[in-house]
Amino acid sequence: MENMPIKSHLGVYAFIYQNDSLLLIKKARGPYQGMYDLPGGTIEPNELITETLEREIKEETGCYLVTCEQIGTVDTRFVWNRENENKPQTLFKHIGILYFATVTGKETSSGDGQDSDGAIWISISDICQKKVSVSPFVTKGLQIASELKK
Repeated sequence: MENMPIKSHLGVYAFIYQNDSLLLIKKARGPYQGMYDLPGGTIEPNELITETLEREIKEETGCYLVTCEQIGTVDTRFVWNRENENKPQTLFKHIGILYFATVTGKETSSGDGQDSDGAIWISISDICQKKVSVSPFVTKGLQIASELKK
């Protein structure tokens, strides 16, 4: 790992609950390709954090942000195998600012054509029972959310 390339990413992500389910996106590329992840992404230079959250939710789910409340930050670090991109293994460091969010509209997105293969509601029970493959941010975020509900 000493000579391994390093990629760092900072983003903002939304926990959107409805009837004991989370609105997640299926990742089309990157280190979480094929996994379900929270809607969100990179903070553009001209954006405030909540503006990023609003834009990313719209792009990735088709929904509109109504309210949001910051719940914490999470980070993860792992070796990203990039064989399918013909690139060397990379140490990926990912930092995320998490928000509880409420949205309006019905998810209509089949993906943004770049990062997301579409949005879907997945039951928290299925996530906890590992019936679906989720990113580390979903797992860590659920831990934060459960602590906040105590």
